[in-house]
Amino acid sequence: MDDSPSDNALTREGRIERLLASSPAVIYSFEATGSYAPTFISENLRDLFGYEPSEYLEDPKFVPERIHPDDAARVRAELSKLFESGHLIHEYRFRRKDGSYCWVSDELRVIRDEDGAPIEVIGSWSDISARAVPASHARIDHILASSPAVVYSFAARGDYAPTFISENVREVFGYEPSEYLEDRNFVLDRIHPDDAARVGGDLGGDLSRLFKEGYLTNEYRFRCKDGHYCWVNDESRVIYDDAGKRIEVVGSWSDISARKAAEAVAAEAQEHITHILASSPAVLYSFEARGDYAPTFISENVREVF
Repeated sequence: MDDSPSDNALTREGRIERLLASSPAVIYSFEATGSYAPTFISENLRDLFGYEPSEYLEDPKFVPERIHPDDAARVRAELSKLFESGHLIHEYRFRRKDGSYCWVSDELRVIRDEDGAPIEVIGSWSDISARAVPASHARIDHILASSPAVVYSFAARGDYAPTFISENVREVFGYEPSEYLEDRNFVLDRIHPDDAARVGGDLGGDLSRLFKEGYLTNEYRFRCKDGHYCWVNDESRVIYDDAGKRIEVVGSWSDISARKAAEAVAAEAQEHITHILASSPAVLYSFEARGDYAPTFISENVREVF
């Protein structure tokens, strides 16, 4: 009977260890002052992230050195506020033992002594990759849908079947995404007849120019769903696999109608000025004011006058 309190304590300790080892979250702690040395980590670190507990306990830089480089600056900035607020939750990509990255939710809380001085930080990591990936996809979809450029793709061989188009094709050109995805001639059938011969050789046939150079830019008039034509800048790039074989073409359409209209106005104005100068009784000319004083301009009417 004298041993029962000790036995009960061991039983409780063993139960806590089992609970921590079976938890979906890794529990850890480190000192809140000085070198911020690690003080504890649960055994499930091995199962969740592939590391031995000793790797954390013996390395004060265990966490910072495994945060994804693209997240590191943000995480450091957020951690600087930990002791002010006493509590912090943030998410970032963390490198597993096998080199792959997973998204984690890292929740930290500052433990203080009776005088309010910080003595330890207790935290937990939860692998949220399954949640983060759909969230990332949702964010990408939102960005693409809000973009002024329509992003599209199609297979780079075989029947060149459409593979993707961003939702904003509806807002920019009036078409439903399915109209592109179900029609491999969607683009060719909507190019203005006056531009078709020039552009068709690049976009149709065997796409030889695109596949030879790996990149192509075209400008042409494109028929919108309501029947009117707009000017588009069409940029496409070939995507290759690890073996160097082309697998997909990714491109974007940007509506450049406003720019084309401005260029037309400028061209008309230039033509008008040229006409006035050509009809003038005086020949206008210019030359550089230094160096070899090279001629820079003369009006067309020099032919008629002299």
